[in-house]
Amino acid sequence: MTLCRLMLSVCLALGALTGAVARRPSALSQPVQRPLACSEFPRPPYTEYARVARWLVHQTTWGEVSTTSRHLGGMAFGHVVSHADGPCDQPTGRLLFYLTSMDATAQDLQANSSASLALSEGQLAGACTGVDPEDPTCAKLSISGRLEPVPEEGQQEAQALLFPRHPHMRDWPSGHAFRVYELHISTLRLLDWYGGPHDLSPEQYFAADLLEPATAEAMA
Repeated sequence: MTLCRLMLSVCLALGALTGAVARRPSALSQPVQRPLACSEFPRPPYTEYARVARWLVHQTTWGEVSTTSRHLGGMAFGHVVSHADGPCDQPTGRLLFYLTSMDATAQDLQANSSASLALSEGQLAGACTGVDPEDPTCAKLSISGRLEPVPEEGQQEAQALLFPRHPHMRDWPSGHAFRVYELHISTLRLLDWYGGPHDLSPEQYFAADLLEPATAEAMA
């Protein structure tokens, strides 16, 4: 009886170990991807950090903006806000938002325009299948800078970049004083694989080309 119990314990332990190994992504694997909203831009390799950052910004349409709160006495305040960097076929890298002065986020920005935007690959439909959103292989990006209203002369151009991804914004109440805001980037931090995050400069971010080299040459 004791021997049977011992053998059963060994089998259970081996089964748990095998399952854990099977669930852990291999050095060459990445989370399963599903069709993307902007399918012409596939996920770049995880080692191309600036391209991954540009890709995540372009594929997502919302994120969490954090500000220094006026109504909470200076504490951090996070708010889910829609964004876009352009239509699917026109990625610009610019981070554009449509905010009303009636909203707490816009009120915070009036006093202190410092803000951060957090994005996760887990927001994308079918992305990061089989792993937890906090797993390093599920890309996550933090972008910090100053979130300020686009000057009046640039509002129309900014709306043309923002509204194709958020068509309902066109019908939001005109009396609520909505304006396009832009996050002027000072730094970015990306985690998209094991080994720790990678800091990027605005110059590295905007210089990245979402098109793969072969695709870019074919379109030239």
